[in-house]
Amino acid sequence: MHQGMMALYSGYTGLALFMIYDLSHPFSGAMQIGPDALLASLQIIRSGL
Repeated sequence: MHQGMMALYSGYTGLALFMIYDLSHPFSGAMQIGPDALLASLQIIRSGL
C-alpha cells in the first residue's frame, strides 16, 4: 500500500513540475500560443491610445 501511494505521489509531483515548466514557456513547446494578441496590443500602445 505504501509503495502504491508513493508511486501516485511521485506521478502527481512529476506531472505538476512538467506543467509548471511547460506553461512557463507559452510561446514554444507542444502547447503554444501565437504572439498575435500581444503584437496587436503593442501596436495599440505605440499608436498613442
